[in-house]
Amino acid sequence: MVEIRKPVVAGQFYPGSKDGLIKQITECFMDKRGCGTLPKIDAGKKDIKGLVVPHAGYIYSGSIATFAYHHLAAHGD
Repeated sequence: MVEIRKPVVAGQFYPGSKDGLIKQITECFMDKRGCGTLPKIDAGKKDIKGLVVPHAGYIYSGSIATFAYHHLAAHGD
């Protein structure tokens, strides 16, 4: 049985609702500091071995992190 950890800081460092979180992440991608588009997963390549992604909180580094996640999606992982 897989045990899923409950979010302990939801509503503090990020929105407490699914819709609020999706909105904030979308805003990170579309921010002028972000990559400007939402990612689309390419199920074919799978050639990434690892990523270093900033994680100071969406309001601080979320838009910069979008470049890593956009690249990850484009490579099917």
